[in-house]
Amino acid sequence: MNHDDYVRFITEDAPSGDVTSDVFINDVQCEGYGIAKEDFYVAGLEEIRDFYKFLNVELKTLLYDGMHVVNGDILFTVEGNIKNVLKGERVSLNILQRMSGIATKTRRFVDIVRPVNDKVIIAATRKTTPGFRYYEKRAVEIGSGWTHRLNLSDAILIKDNHIATAGINKICEINRNYKTELTKEIEVTTMDELKRIISEPFDIIMLDNFSVEMARESYSYIRRIAPDKKIEISGGITEENIALYAPFADIISVGALTHSYRSVDISMEIKGVRI
Repeated sequence: MNHDDYVRFITEDAPSGDVTSDVFINDVQCEGYGIAKEDFYVAGLEEIRDFYKFLNVELKTLLYDGMHVVNGDILFTVEGNIKNVLKGERVSLNILQRMSGIATKTRRFVDIVRPVNDKVIIAATRKTTPGFRYYEKRAVEIGSGWTHRLNLSDAILIKDNHIATAGINKICEINRNYKTELTKEIEVTTMDELKRIISEPFDIIMLDNFSVEMARESYSYIRRIAPDKKIEISGGITEENIALYAPFADIISVGALTHSYRSVDISMEIKGVRI
């Protein structure tokens, strides 16, 4: 978390201050705590600790990011000016609940594929919330997943619209002559496209929206012709079908990790004030 985010989050939630607390509450010191209201994997404790430090409130984490917690566990304590504690309450809980939801969902996918293929990587996509991507991607990592591309500058990923615009032959010609330290990946949607690019210098081949049978056939073909290339499977991956794809991939990317997660239930309670 950085200073610009602190300012942005507070400006969004309290552009002219917390008028309710400013009018009805005196400046007193308080103590409080955050409590889990269900079972989940926690993520975001470091972020909210730093956020509250920005508000001159001391937050002590009692657990670590990535730990499994159960209903009733105390996650953190807070101590500081009651107005600052309340001003930061909703923002900090929003961060913690969302990051924990993503970490929990990611860990669920990881746990499903491990018995089938303990080497396959569960990856996020760029299907993230504008302005909140860093936190969502970090939560994926805490949940034992991979962030994949953080942004468009982070790696080369040639997708269907690139191919439709420039043409596969031109793209392959440019790629052969383009020297870079960045990872180079290309998306294919059919076996014909796969056979066209199999010998081209790409590091990763993404099989997009392939059926399980097509993925099995493609995996066998790639391992035979270009065994050094990584295989990524993407599109339509769910908790119900991911185990079927796991034997045929090095990477499985799941957009749902960051666009269809459920925030977990966490509350903050004030347990005392000091005049």
